[in-house]
Amino acid sequence: MSVTPPAGQNPAPGTPTPGTPTSAPAQRRQWDLYLTVALLVMGAITVIATFAELADLAGTIDETFRLQGIDGRLQARDAAVAVGFAVNVVRVAALLWAAAVSIRRLREGKISFWVPLTAGIVSSLVLVIGVASLLRGGPAFVAYVASIATTGVVPTPTP
Repeated sequence: MSVTPPAGQNPAPGTPTPGTPTSAPAQRRQWDLYLTVALLVMGAITVIATFAELADLAGTIDETFRLQGIDGRLQARDAAVAVGFAVNVVRVAALLWAAAVSIRRLREGKISFWVPLTAGIVSSLVLVIGVASLLRGGPAFVAYVASIATTGVVPTPTP
């Protein structure tokens, strides 16, 4: 119910006047909603699809070595278990954080697509740093990189 001010006076800012509709909630940007939801869904699919590979990171790296034609296995197997576990925890936590913050921001009408992007970038960096720490000292990988450095040719994997 609105109150009409006395003649000659302007209504206070934010006070509805007769004949004018009340303001709608903050206008949402539909593209941001769709993009945010799509990024969250892609993140969830990625986390679910790669969870088992990261839980058995040593086996995953060994299979990658085999496919690339690298002779040998990952030596730091205990460290691979710890890195795989840590990466899975970070990825799940980042996804949950992104979902919670995105929902809150969407409800507030704020731009939100950057939240799942940031979570994805951070969790990807954790993955790259973890895998790189495992590979950097492994003799099979070091020999592979040394052979590329000396010959300039990437060995062709044998199926």
